Amino acid sequence: MIIEKIVIKSFGRLIDKTLEFSDKVNVIEGENESGKSTIAAFMKYMLYGFGGESGDGLGEREKRINWDTGMASGMMYVRVKDKRYLISRTTVPTENSDRVSYREESSIVDVETGAPAFGKLSAGEVFFGVDAELFDNTAFIGQIGDSSINEGSVKESIENIIFSGTERINKQRAAARISDKMQALYHEGGTGGAIVDLAAKESSLTEKLNASSDDNKMILEKEAELHRIRARRQEAENKQIKLYDLDSSYNNAMLIQTFDQLHLLEEECDEKAEAYKRFIEDNTNAGYYPDEQYLTDLVVARKGVNEAYHTLGDAQEFYTAQKNAVGITHEIENAIERSDELGGEDEIMNRAAGYRKKTIFDIIIGSVAALLALAAIVFEIVVAGSDMMLARVAMGILGIVALGICGYYVFDLIKSNKALVALENEFGTASFEDLGGKIKVISEARAKRDAMAAATENARLAVIKARDRYEDSKRILTTLILRWGEEPPTSELGAFLDNLEERVRGFLNKKNELLDEKNNIEITVREIRRNLADKSEIDVRAQVSPLKRKALSGVNHDEIINGIANAKARVAEEDRLAFNVENELMLLKGRAGDPGEYYSRIDAIATRREDMQNKHKAFFVALNAINNATENLRAEISPRLGEYATRVMEIMTDKKYTSFDVSDGLKVSFTDESGKQKSIDFLSGGTRDMAYIAVRAALIDMLYSEKPPICFDESFAHQDNVRAGAMMRAIKYLADEGCQSFIFTCRGREAALASETVEGAGIYKLS
Repeated sequence: MIIEKIVIKSFGRLIDKTLEFSDKVNVIEGENESGKSTIAAFMKYMLYGFGGESGDGLGEREKRINWDTGMASGMMYVRVKDKRYLISRTTVPTENSDRVSYREESSIVDVETGAPAFGKLSAGEVFFGVDAELFDNTAFIGQIGDSSINEGSVKESIENIIFSGTERINKQRAAARISDKMQALYHEGGTGGAIVDLAAKESSLTEKLNASSDDNKMILEKEAELHRIRARRQEAENKQIKLYDLDSSYNNAMLIQTFDQLHLLEEECDEKAEAYKRFIEDNTNAGYYPDEQYLTDLVVARKGVNEAYHTLGDAQEFYTAQKNAVGITHEIENAIERSDELGGEDEIMNRAAGYRKKTIFDIIIGSVAALLALAAIVFEIVVAGSDMMLARVAMGILGIVALGICGYYVFDLIKSNKALVALENEFGTASFEDLGGKIKVISEARAKRDAMAAATENARLAVIKARDRYEDSKRILTTLILRWGEEPPTSELGAFLDNLEERVRGFLNKKNELLDEKNNIEITVREIRRNLADKSEIDVRAQVSPLKRKALSGVNHDEIINGIANAKARVAEEDRLAFNVENELMLLKGRAGDPGEYYSRIDAIATRREDMQNKHKAFFVALNAINNATENLRAEISPRLGEYATRVMEIMTDKKYTSFDVSDGLKVSFTDESGKQKSIDFLSGGTRDMAYIAVRAALIDMLYSEKPPICFDESFAHQDNVRAGAMMRAIKYLADEGCQSFIFTCRGREAALASETVEGAGIYKLS
């Protein structure tokens, strides 16, 4: 076997590690804890899975399950006799409340075909023919100095070869197995065994065969009935197919009629579109043809002109009435003008009130002053001739002053009264009250005059506004008339507009009529096209000839549909009958079985019974042969081991030691230069270790059905450079014989020796 590549997904401390190897010698170099031993253990794991506990008390599984992923998993590509295989193995923990348990899955796949091979057997046992313990004691070599061979497992394998010709079965186990197999075939006294069981089965099957024959007669009858039902069903189905074909042809004929209708409508649609286009062109003036909005605008504009015209007439009439309205009299008008000259009615009344108040004041003050003067005069007369000179002087002065004051206010009274009378005379009144009434009449006349003037002005402004509106409405109407290329009339505007509106309505009605006709046909065309979108006219016409179309014209489609429904019902009825018969057949066949199968099984049982009887005889002969085996084969094993070990030792010792012998107990001896046979214990420690490696190579050559890869895990650690070079030459010899080697080391010496000694050696340095 050649290991081409390993893919470590999760193993020990390694994750996602891939290495491709040389067919001969591979040196994996790295410091301690770099993963060398993990890679070696991974190769053994891929071949055999996990073993038992290691020397430190931990199971191999617990040591190699990755702490981060909680699992061990990987693949190994190998080549065996020019065929490539992919070995896969995974170990994962499983749910268990009591303890931690693991599930291990493995497979061997043929790389060329992709098909699984060899079932669930481990790759080591499949390809090498040895178990994990023997592989570990031969092909897995640790440090030299600890290279002794486990005599138990290896000696047992050698004894197996000596006594039976195979390393798997020794004499005692072979005899016991043969005896067990004989007992399993036929118990002593005929009380049981496989041969007796087969005879009972043969009798039971014969009874079942007889019952099956009766049931199969009924099966034949039911199958005949089922055949008749299926024939009737086929007849109904054929009729249904013919009616479906007729219905399809009828539908295609209807489709052809629809296509013909579509083409006629398309032509008519084109004609309607052309007529509509010509009508629009014929009624387009100045690049414009009226629409509904134009008619609406025209009616609105006409209404606006009429309303503006009437509004203007009403405004002019109202203005004339305001101008001709009866106003105030000329006398009142003069009075208003005189009032304006005097400052207005309020000013006049203020002045008149002031004159009146002053007159009253002057009367009061003058009267008081006159009374005082009169009092002074009376006093002077009374006290005349008395000694009251001072009083008389004072009273005289008072009388003079009072007379002066009285005179002043009398004069002012006359002046104020004169002014008041003059003001009253201005307006032709004789008293203050008449003046007030006259002024009130003047104020009312003034207000009336001003209101009439304002109303007249407003009426005049309304006439101007109405005239502007009338002109604007006429301008809008004129613009609309000109838009369609018409000239506004100079007279008879109403008749002109009536005619224009009638023409527009006639145009719009005709346009809408043509447009509706065109649109209706277009809608019909689009609907027909949508319904025919997934139909090919060429294909449809190709399926129905004109002659067949003519023949279909007289077919009643309802009769076709009814015929299809009747045929479907008949098919369904026959299916129901067939279903019932098939269920009966299924029950009969399940109960009856196949007579031919019973015959075959009876014949097979009879054959097996005869074979077992012959095998029982053969086991009896073989047991006698094993018990009488000779020692001839024993004599062949030791020379074979010694011869192969000698060839390897000659290479490692440069032919210093040329004769070795291996006894039954794996005891190694050699012939010295004087020809004497000596135990290997006479050799130096290094030479003795190399001798045991040579014995391992001899055992591998003899015990393995396929050359295994040999692993040297730090096997060169205690060897000097000379012995290390000799061992590398021996490894090259093994490689030349087809045995791939792996050297795991923490030193660079082995890589250098391999590169010098073996062409194409693989060197791998781990970080």
